[in-house]
Amino acid sequence: MLPDWSRISLGQLPGISQSGAIDGSPYSQTLGYDLSRTWNVGMTPDQYLKLGDISEALQAEEFSLQAIQTIALRTVPEANTDINSIDLNKIALSEFPLIGEQTLSHLAQVVPELVNTQVNNITPVATLLKSLLIAASNLTLAQVLTQYEVGQMKLGQIDLSEFSISSIPNLDAVQLQQFTGWMNSNVSDIPGLGQVPLGLMPNPITEIGSLVMRIDVVHGPA
Repeated sequence: MLPDWSRISLGQLPGISQSGAIDGSPYSQTLGYDLSRTWNVGMTPDQYLKLGDISEALQAEEFSLQAIQTIALRTVPEANTDINSIDLNKIALSEFPLIGEQTLSHLAQVVPELVNTQVNNITPVATLLKSLLIAASNLTLAQVLTQYEVGQMKLGQIDLSEFSISSIPNLDAVQLQQFTGWMNSNVSDIPGLGQVPLGLMPNPITEIGSLVMRIDVVHGPA
């Protein structure tokens, strides 16, 4: 008998049995992200695993928020009740911490058509500019980046709990791997990802039970 991977997600797996921590700083340069973390008893894998940890095995970074929502719409409710509650119009930007680490210049590069959108239609950006005493609501993002030295400003400089994910047009179309620092993001910090069945990941776990594991150090034949 094999597990039904279409019904099992990282957020549904059992909580960890012991608290602990690791210092992964010596490996950060090699891996490309910080392996360090702390975990507590009862945390599920989506709460202590990072996107970098599951990249090779599941390739979850190929998802966009839109793709995760699409899975939510076509996943039968009885198989996974949590994922069917995803609504990007109701989820605050603060629940997607990765967005707070993005600069205006980088967002202009990766979000489709954002560079040609008027700032007054990108309310978080308009609020950030207002906090910098820049009145540029009628300008496009491209014009703002040309006329003002704000390209390195990050969205995290304002309170993102006041805005929904849909307040940034086309943000949901961007693959997670296009965001700066994506490998350091916890799975649980990507709305809905912790509830995506492992059998529906970009590199899914199949019915034959194949799993990918990484051996960091081999100490001997045992």
